[in-house]
Amino acid sequence: MDKGFLAKNEYKDVLLAFDKLKQSRIRVDKDEVTLFYPRCSNDIIKPLLLLDALTDFKKARIILADQILISESIAEAFLASTNSRKFRQFKDFQRFSFRDKTIDIFYLEGDILLNKDLPEFDIYFERAFQLFRKDSVDFIPNIIKKANKGALLITDFLDFNHKSLKKVKFPEELKSIGFYKFFGIVRKV
Repeated sequence: MDKGFLAKNEYKDVLLAFDKLKQSRIRVDKDEVTLFYPRCSNDIIKPLLLLDALTDFKKARIILADQILISESIAEAFLASTNSRKFRQFKDFQRFSFRDKTIDIFYLEGDILLNKDLPEFDIYFERAFQLFRKDSVDFIPNIIKKANKGALLITDFLDFNHKSLKKVKFPEELKSIGFYKFFGIVRKV
């Protein structure tokens, strides 16, 4: 990933945290990987950094879910942050080519807590979402069910408890990305 977009001093801790994650043993070893990011707003940077740190993928699907998503601004942010010029709009998604990798971005617009037909995924990533999902009793069980075997679930409020989940030790520097003190990572086994 071209990290020139985060070269300013205010992002130094973020880059160091993702570099530390990349050096860790936390991996998703698949050529094709799906990252699911609920309540994402228009953030494409952190999912890209996570994919870079956790995988050596050839093809990735990023599924962004929120009440309102502006695909044009997300595409602009992707192109600006990666210095990529290859971009193609399809009916249901956008395709980007970057460093001989294909990244498809899908948008789930609406209340994800009411969506019973969630996608399967290899990486689940949430930030400040637990406030919204805490009263939705079906959401976490549905997320666990949709996680592929070996999937990582990354959250700033680790309340994912299930016999199929194993807690993952992570670099403490990750907390500098803006996660809350109850941050955690679990893997579906």
